[in-house]
Amino acid sequence: MKRPASSHDSTVNFWEPGFFMEPAWSPRHRPLHWHNEVELVLLERGKVTVLLGQRRYPLLPGGLAVLWGTQPHGILSASRSMLSRSLHIPLPWVLQWQLPAPLLDPLLRGEIVQDKPRTTPCTDTALMHHWQELMDGNSADSREIILLDIQRRLRLMAQSITASRHHPGHDVDDHAEAFETMAKTIAQHSESPLTVREVTAAAGLSPGYGMRLFKRTSGMSIIDYLTRIRVSSAQRLLVTSDLKISEIARQSGFHTVCRLYIAFQRFCNQTPRRYRLAMRRTLA
Repeated sequence: MKRPASSHDSTVNFWEPGFFMEPAWSPRHRPLHWHNEVELVLLERGKVTVLLGQRRYPLLPGGLAVLWGTQPHGILSASRSMLSRSLHIPLPWVLQWQLPAPLLDPLLRGEIVQDKPRTTPCTDTALMHHWQELMDGNSADSREIILLDIQRRLRLMAQSITASRHHPGHDVDDHAEAFETMAKTIAQHSESPLTVREVTAAAGLSPGYGMRLFKRTSGMSIIDYLTRIRVSSAQRLLVTSDLKISEIARQSGFHTVCRLYIAFQRFCNQTPRRYRLAMRRTLA
């Protein structure tokens, strides 16, 4: 998927697809987007509230946040002074590290995991800047240093953090509130048959207005968002369970293997079976 533009519209690609750092950016709004990487997000300054799936998360300034980007996510609200940066790592690499359950379990459940700001041995802001400098050096040794640093930082995080929970917030305008209600309705009922009319009615909107508001806010249609949520659920089950693909199709809301395969090919450019095999090869 094309990455949305920001105040800095270039990315630093490093060695392999899926491993790169985004330059610091400070948008007031970022459309919903998704990817299959694990994303480390650092809010350097300001305030920002992120929507991931059905939950909103206020990020902690100076603290590190981690998410698996397979669910649609984006900014709900941000202060004018907000500045953040993020680093992407392929999911298979993270799985190979066999991180402790307090971090890995909520990550694979589709939650944002956050740690408090650290000062020892350095701040996360300094650490992220150091990784950027190493990436600019573009050497194999730098690559290994960054990966060892990331694994160490995530293990420290697992010792001290708990998964962030839904935060109601008080600074979201009516349009954002209506969008959030529709997004929650989709996420909470994605395993069941769900119509556009039911989604927009949950926010007290007509289908036409609700569809336009959803598209304007998220950058995607209600149907595409619903399909993406279902694909995300299927990805999670493929990674974390031994369920048959037919059962995964049922539990994720597709109900038929054919529909699952069509959606998976569209959003992941591969079949569910190949996706599962690729994930398992990394753990063998």
